[in-house]
Amino acid sequence: PGGQVWNVRVGRKHHAPYGVFEGMTIFDAGAKVGQAAIGYIPTDQEWRFVNIYEDTATWYE
Repeated sequence: PGGQVWNVRVGRKHHAPYGVFEGMTIFDAGAKVGQAAIGYIPTDQEWRFVNIYEDTATWYE
């Protein structure tokens, strides 16, 4: 949101050697619109089983 760009012409000093970020982060965008979620919103099924199979060991023979 807002065009994420790095301005490398500004800030070529030791405090910002790679430039200055002139975009909006997801935190800035969320604060601007209130409590709305930005990005992917999982379904109710995904919320119920958040880590399904992520911590399950594989079968070893």
